[in-house]
Amino acid sequence: MADNILRSKRKQFIISVGEGTINGLLDELLEKKVLNQEEMERIKFVNATVMDKARALCDTVIRKGPQNEDDI
Repeated sequence: MADNILRSKRKQFIISVGEGTINGLLDELLEKKVLNQEEMERIKFVNATVMDKARALCDTVIRKGPQNEDDI
């Protein structure tokens, strides 16, 4: 369900999010082990613009799929 919401809000997120928000989300997702260090660094440093970072972040999380109940 949450992955469907993310998919539907992807475009809005990409055009409206700022650098500080992306960095905060990356930190939070790393802490919660949704992303690993390599994924976080790739999103942060490979993408030149804030929109590219937002797009990469969204797509990475969507590809991971819904959260397993065992991970809660």
